[in-house]
Amino acid sequence: MILDYPSGGRTICLQNGWSNLLFINNMIPNFCVGQGWSIAVEFQLYMVTPLLFAAAWLFSKKGDKGSFAVTVLVLSSLVWLLCCLIRLGYTSQNFIDSNESKWLEGYKSIPHWDMPYLSTLYRMAPYAAGLCGGVAMKEAKRQNSSGSDMLQLPLMSLSLLTIAFAALFGAEQSCHPAFQWWARLWQGRIALLHTVLLRPCVGLAVSYLLFWCAINRAPKLNAFLGARFWTPLAGLSYSMYLLQFHGFGTSVTPIYLNFLQGWLQGRSTAVVVAVSYFLPILGFLGTLPLALANYLLVERTSIMLSKRLLAPSTVPADKASETAEEKTSEKHSEADHARPTQDDGEAVPAQPTEDLEAGPAP
Repeated sequence: MILDYPSGGRTICLQNGWSNLLFINNMIPNFCVGQGWSIAVEFQLYMVTPLLFAAAWLFSKKGDKGSFAVTVLVLSSLVWLLCCLIRLGYTSQNFIDSNESKWLEGYKSIPHWDMPYLSTLYRMAPYAAGLCGGVAMKEAKRQNSSGSDMLQLPLMSLSLLTIAFAALFGAEQSCHPAFQWWARLWQGRIALLHTVLLRPCVGLAVSYLLFWCAINRAPKLNAFLGARFWTPLAGLSYSMYLLQFHGFGTSVTPIYLNFLQGWLQGRSTAVVVAVSYFLPILGFLGTLPLALANYLLVERTSIMLSKRLLAPSTVPADKASETAEEKTSEKHSEADHARPTQDDGEAVPAQPTEDLEAGPAP
């Protein structure tokens, strides 16, 4: 919010901030806090999930049509496929020429197939893949079975290759031209399939790999993903996401517009490739100080404060021991008052247990 103030973010928030409160800001053309669209998408998917589970429960109860878990897997797979078809239907009808769109003021964008970036309908495939992975994991643990071992290695290899492909080539052809050194290598149907299928397939690949990790069938991958050196990056990940535009805007954009844009003209493919993978690293380093400040001053501080405010009241250890001693002394005092007394007012001495069991003396 503070960084958005110079660019008029406050005015937009005053006009359309209500959409953020209802988690529908991804449906508004100009919405408050640009990165907040992802929270709206996630919330909408969370709200629809119980309806999908209810439908699966109803279908599984009608006749012998499979268990609840199998029905959820089928419905989630249909949602994944539907999302791919929706993406294909839109993208195949929307090709953006270089003369019609600009990524930044100062140069034209690369010709590309367009894809709605913020709509839940176009984003639900990875979420559906995650539902499949979660339900399959619970079912595998319940039945103590993980399926065919013959397919594990090829499918895991295919999943890793999919993630590596996404890391190397990205999912959006309309991104920064310096990052798209490969854009001219394939056009037409290959570029169309790349735009339509990469995000859904990445979600499917991640879900499949996490499934094997969750059931302890991929120990090496599990050890790698669970290594402690990921902990600082995981803590900063959301702050990095929130401040990526400002980090790239203060590091990558000035260098590209003022120097690299002209310098790259006529350079070899090897030079362009090197620059393409250097600029994201530069953007990461430019975002890191902002993310660290946001994490320490805002995110972690807010988490610690909320824990302190919501934590149940506790008694310090020394006071707890004093309270226990006071309760013990009170119980002894009550016992002394309850003991019967003789005529002279003195307390009757307690009889040994053995005497009570033996009965009265003859």
